[in-house]
Amino acid sequence: MKNFFIPIIILSLIFVWSCQEKENPTGIKTDKKILTYNNIVLKLNKDTLKNNKVEMDKELIINIEGLDGFTKINEVVFIGCFVQVTDEKNNPIVSYKDLYSYYDVSGITPQDIKDKFSMTIGIRPPMAKGGIYKWKSRIWDKKGDGELNIEFDFKVRGK
Repeated sequence: MKNFFIPIIILSLIFVWSCQEKENPTGIKTDKKILTYNNIVLKLNKDTLKNNKVEMDKELIINIEGLDGFTKINEVVFIGCFVQVTDEKNNPIVSYKDLYSYYDVSGITPQDIKDKFSMTIGIRPPMAKGGIYKWKSRIWDKKGDGELNIEFDFKVRGK
């Protein structure tokens, strides 16, 4: 009888362990309403980041895979995208009111957003080695109520 319960206990422990929230080494936090996505990938130039440490003179990129849930009007969607990076004293270093305002009149196909949605900033002065910065983004549906908020801290390597 004892041998019967051992596999059940092991399977139960594996199930409980697999349901626990996994550690997010990049520290990305999201808050969403209506909009959905499959995955968020942080890159430095073309290399996927496994943590939140970046280098000067590189491009920091957030790729959102499978972004969906926008209101369609005549087979296109109207998306807004705010990006701001602040320093440790909350001073804005980078600020874009709407990266996608170019599409305010024509819209963009939902498949284009789903296939490839990204935001990019350059790691350049006034950012400095050793500095810690906060990235905040808000992606919203200009014709609906959906939104996705993204926030994370990153550190520029070096002294």
